[in-house]
Amino acid sequence: MVLSDACFSEDPGLVVIDLSDPKNPKLIGKLKIPGYSTYLHPIDEKRLVGIGRDERNRLKISLFKLEDKTKPVEVDRYILPKYYSPALYNPHSFLWDRDNKVLIIPGGNSCYIFKIDRDRISLKMEDIHKGNVLRSLYINSYLYTLSNSQIHIIDMRDWDIVKEITIGENLS
Repeated sequence: MVLSDACFSEDPGLVVIDLSDPKNPKLIGKLKIPGYSTYLHPIDEKRLVGIGRDERNRLKISLFKLEDKTKPVEVDRYILPKYYSPALYNPHSFLWDRDNKVLIIPGGNSCYIFKIDRDRISLKMEDIHKGNVLRSLYINSYLYTLSNSQIHIIDMRDWDIVKEITIGENLS
């Protein structure tokens, strides 16, 4: 089990706990990093993504490598220009497409689309809405991003917006 210890101490970071013996959990690894993660999501057997804040309270995406669980490593991080995302506290706002290695999270009136290759996080696209982005989902090769006033349909093969639909003044 891997946890962010932002909630447990004033020394934020990442901790790895061995729960193979439920009666005797053991702290086996720890990583001190600037900032903290409020949500952690495994993207494969050896890596996980953290959504949180950096030392200046900005929105941060971290990529952690756990090849040696006693020595976790933050291999990359991306600082967003927004200060809030529902993905900080709501896992339904976080979308990971394992087949295409694409991470999608909302931040204010934008939906940020990232490509994660090996040890690198790169911004693929910023989809800007007229209202706050709430969720996203994909069906086949189309990504649907939903704000409180619009739905955008994006072709994931070329990342073009193929349709924008206005849905009203307030959906939340």
